[in-house]
Amino acid sequence: MFSISSSVPKSLVLVVLSICLLLSGCGGGGNSNSTNSQKTLTQVSVSPQTLSLAKGASHQMSVMATFSDGSQQNVTASASWSSNPSAALSVSGVGQLTGMTQGTAQLSAQYQGMTGKASITVTAAALASIAVTPNQSIVPLGSSEQLSVTGTFTDGSTSDVTSSVTWSASPSADVSVSTAGMLKGMATGSVQVSAQYQSMTGNASVTVTKAALSSIAISPNPSSIPVGLSEQLSAMGNFTDGSTMDLTQMATWSAAPTSSASLSATGMLKAIAQGSVQVSAVFQSVTGNAAVTVTPPALVSIAVTPNQSDVPIGRTEQLAATGTYTDGSTADITALAAWNTNPSVFATISSAGIVSGVAVGNVQVSASYQGKVGQAAVTVPNLIFITVTPNPSSLPKGTTEQLTATGLYSDGSKFDLTQLAQWGTSPTNTAAINSTGNLTALAIGTAQITAQYQKVTGNASVTVLPPIVVSIAVTPGWSSVAVGANEQLTATGTFSDGSTQNLTNSAQWNSVDTTIAGVGAHGSTLGNSRGTAIITASQGGVIGGAAVIVLPGPIASLEVIPNVASIGMDGSQQFLAIAHFKNGLTQDVTAGAAWSSLPSNVVSLSSGGFAGALQPGSTTVTASAAGVTGSAGITVLPEIVVNYFDLHNAQIAGADGTIRITNPGVTGTDLCAMFYVYDENQELSECCGCTVTQNGLRTLSLVSDLNSNPLTGTAPPNGVIQMVPSDPSVNPQCNPASLAPKGVVLGWGSNVQVLNNSTFQFTESRFSPAPLTRAEQQELVNQCSFLQLLGSGQGVCSCGTGD
Repeated sequence: MFSISSSVPKSLVLVVLSICLLLSGCGGGGNSNSTNSQKTLTQVSVSPQTLSLAKGASHQMSVMATFSDGSQQNVTASASWSSNPSAALSVSGVGQLTGMTQGTAQLSAQYQGMTGKASITVTAAALASIAVTPNQSIVPLGSSEQLSVTGTFTDGSTSDVTSSVTWSASPSADVSVSTAGMLKGMATGSVQVSAQYQSMTGNASVTVTKAALSSIAISPNPSSIPVGLSEQLSAMGNFTDGSTMDLTQMATWSAAPTSSASLSATGMLKAIAQGSVQVSAVFQSVTGNAAVTVTPPALVSIAVTPNQSDVPIGRTEQLAATGTYTDGSTADITALAAWNTNPSVFATISSAGIVSGVAVGNVQVSASYQGKVGQAAVTVPNLIFITVTPNPSSLPKGTTEQLTATGLYSDGSKFDLTQLAQWGTSPTNTAAINSTGNLTALAIGTAQITAQYQKVTGNASVTVLPPIVVSIAVTPGWSSVAVGANEQLTATGTFSDGSTQNLTNSAQWNSVDTTIAGVGAHGSTLGNSRGTAIITASQGGVIGGAAVIVLPGPIASLEVIPNVASIGMDGSQQFLAIAHFKNGLTQDVTAGAAWSSLPSNVVSLSSGGFAGALQPGSTTVTASAAGVTGSAGITVLPEIVVNYFDLHNAQIAGADGTIRITNPGVTGTDLCAMFYVYDENQELSECCGCTVTQNGLRTLSLVSDLNSNPLTGTAPPNGVIQMVPSDPSVNPQCNPASLAPKGVVLGWGSNVQVLNNSTFQFTESRFSPAPLTRAEQQELVNQCSFLQLLGSGQGVCSCGTGD
């Protein structure tokens, strides 16, 4: 029975079976068995004996057995295969070799105890195939594409061999391929591209299409455009074949941000606001970009106004230059422009645009700014005549009248020369005229007036008439009279020449309400019934008036309310005059009473009984009505002004505080400012007195003057400063230990406020006024005297600088 090895190929088994069938059975015939048993194996040989095999490549080996009868048999599938070293080769059961590592190996095939050998050399891997990528591509006309070639080797490795291949194309006119594999479309069509390397060939199919859009260029780029202007942008398309096309009308335009610029569908850009803008044009999925900077509005033109003017010699005129900008706005650039006149012999112009006539002629004026020029025409005419108006003129003695001098020039223009002309009168004792043409009538008569300018003289005549009444004062302005009693009024006329005249007998008298009071031809009033009547005196159209209060009967007494009053230096008091009649009635006659005070320099007193403080002191206020008087007393208390100080903040801030004082001149004399410095415990630390002249200003240092010599030796960190104005005629040395309060001295104090460790703020506040009582005044004097008695100059401040 046959034993079939699993390593024997099935095809060989089938061949043997077929032969057995033809011989009518492999086992039939004893002769045959006898023959085979006599044949022996004599040799096993491997073919080929030597072999060079690339790494990774395979080769089929064969083994031939030679028998003693000379016959041979292929026993490749029956042999046992091995290699030494075993790692160099891979060999299958049927003799299929694969090179594994470079080097030389001994291949052995054993069959029925006999071995055949072969020498195998494994070389480096050999190129097995090459491939072109991309294998299929579409290339627009004129564009390029990089082809690459990859070699695959027998050991399965790959390598880029692009730079080593030989390229060819068919048809060759449609594409060009560089040695580095860069393919460029030359003509439309289908092309077969081949790459050959080491007898291997790789192929690729290329279709060359029409030229494609490769980029879009926007111009101008970059661009700068002022606000308000527009600019046409263009988009030029660049195609793969090197051709170009204007895509401005076809592209889709956009701009960002839209707040800075707008862009039309045809690429017209309008600058809206300052900033940077990115502009894009898109066509066939290709985008072009450009940068636009929107700058501030630019000057477009300059207009000079007035554009035409006449400026006589010696006269000036203000010209204005107005700039119009790209955004439509305008601005006055008069002070910025460079001004010029041509020729300059006729007129000059200042840097502020004021043109001055110099000589008769025509001038071109220009204003230049930022490369733009505006122009105007100026004519310098010749003066030929001066007209003085009014002419003739008449005015009462003592009155004034404004004359005007008008110049007539050669070009027909007229100019007011009133302020430029030299005025004169003759005779000078009849009328006087000042440099601006204001005429004053001095004496009754006739005078000639002249106005001269640039050797041209204008004339006028004036007649001075007798003076006229300009006002009438009726006295008393308020009066009171009992029913049935008379009150004599007086009318005093003030005339145009400043003179006065008693018009009582010549004036026309009238009562507005005769049922209350009547008036005679010479100003005598008669009380008819209780009430108030207005009496007038008139002459020459001028009217003066007075009020007459008609009382119910004779006044028994007149009471002034309040009877005793006290006010501070910034205070006031309204007094009332109450009439007590013999019939028991009373009436407020404040408005009709005559008011006065003695001494008169303590308070001011109105005709209606209103008293205002003038200076410290006491006075008696008196009211008189219908021959009866009443009185009251008023005292104006001295005033003390107070402000705080903070020396500690000034020291840590490194900034001094100051006290500024002034004498506003209420008394019309010099004053003493008496200072009293109190510490945080309300104890007097220093005192000093400083002279302040009328309308003078004195400045004292918080650090050096008001805290210069404190009583304790250590300046108080904070506290208050009190100041009292005093009469230097009583105390010429301004010694604060001797106080005679008088007048008003104002003060302001500046201090440093600490906001945080590094931030400070200066504040200034006015001294706050308060009435100074007699007890407080004495206390200040006593404490200051005590400080001075301590000696060594302790507790004495200083007066600073200025006055």
